Amino acid sequence: MRRAVRRLTWILLSLGLMTVVAFALLSELLPGESDGRAPPRFLNFAPRNVRDLSHAAVERLARGPDPAASSELARLGGAALPFLLPNLERLEPVTRERVALALAPVAVRMGAAKADELSSGPDAVSFWVRFWQDRSVDFRESVVRRLVTRLGERSLALRREDVVALDTYALPALIDALGRVNTKEDVMRVRRLTIVLAHVGGQPLIVDKNGSVEQARQVVQQWRRFWAENGADFSALDGPHRVAAMVKETAYGRWLGSVLRGELGRTTDGRLGLVLLRASISGSLLRFAAIAILGTLLGALAAYWSRRQGSFARLLDSSIVLAALPVLALLAPLGPRAGWLATAMLVLWQAALVAAHTPRARLETAPRFSAELLPALALLAPAAPLLLSLVLGLECMLGLHGLGAELRGALERGDLHAAMAVAVGCAVLAAAGMLLSDAAGSVVARLDERGQTP
Repeated sequence: MRRAVRRLTWILLSLGLMTVVAFALLSELLPGESDGRAPPRFLNFAPRNVRDLSHAAVERLARGPDPAASSELARLGGAALPFLLPNLERLEPVTRERVALALAPVAVRMGAAKADELSSGPDAVSFWVRFWQDRSVDFRESVVRRLVTRLGERSLALRREDVVALDTYALPALIDALGRVNTKEDVMRVRRLTIVLAHVGGQPLIVDKNGSVEQARQVVQQWRRFWAENGADFSALDGPHRVAAMVKETAYGRWLGSVLRGELGRTTDGRLGLVLLRASISGSLLRFAAIAILGTLLGALAAYWSRRQGSFARLLDSSIVLAALPVLALLAPLGPRAGWLATAMLVLWQAALVAAHTPRARLETAPRFSAELLPALALLAPAAPLLLSLVLGLECMLGLHGLGAELRGALERGDLHAAMAVAVGCAVLAAAGMLLSDAAGSVVARLDERGQTP
């Protein structure tokens, strides 16, 4: 048991390291976003946060009218107010009016004022100064969490207005309050919360009045995906949160977060990586298993009949290995019609590999054929990565349904998350082959010990 746990731990660590290496290579080959919002790949020394974003927008407005900066302040909304309003009167008069006018849509969204009341710079400045004097005490984490908890417990217009008045400052508490959805009461709670979330977050993701548990779960998942991608823009990162954000707010950190949510990223065509993997791994798994199992059985049968490692077997093994890829290349113009022929060729290749490297039987107490079969199964671990590579090459060149075809499509359209989903699928197949090989090796060792016991 201890050896099995150690082996499983080693495999999981290897899978984690594989994802890091694969992400580094694929992100170099397939550059992602180029709009300036893409985070660094693995380590972010300056993670985005509402404090830095709001101050940067104010600096841009200080240099002159900037519609993009004004839109940024309107998007940040209430989350930016604790960093803007305490220092509003310290700004230059022109900058102060530009910032106050940029925040006018926020006041309207919060229900604190009407648009015509903030049409001029002096009026907007006067409004925000009075607003902060009266409402600054509400912009505290303890206050917003209490208001959100009350809203989740019961739907009242006054409770909803209290949370709406905090605008995007309430987003972290609203996301946390979504929780799990298992009962009809959970559906109603999520509906109350998503109505406010849609208003302050600008995303039309609301649970229907008579929505089901499954629909509520899907809406919650969409909101969590939104928060994973944009949550740092509405959060003040201090202390440990900033240290964690140095890893979480990276391209790899966001992809890993999607893995923990059971999504495996999102492809360029809108599919979840897990959906892509489920749809494509069955074909590759069938081919991999057929080649591994049939090839191993044929190889063990050949070793059973020959009972020796002859030079002919080694020559056959080397010849088939060297001929594998050229033959696949010759079959490529035939397309999927050559799939069975190419698969049969790889079965023979696996059989030759097993026949050439299966050790001579030493197990006197085991049945004669199992004396060859079990050591042959133990050869799957070193052969699995190469065998899987050949399967992927087969699918890529012949256009067969499977991970190889998906990988080819991902590389052609520059889809990093689709390529990573394929990489994870390949790693899982290889790990499965290694576990099967380990199990066979353990059985061989036990039978060997019994055979040598007087």
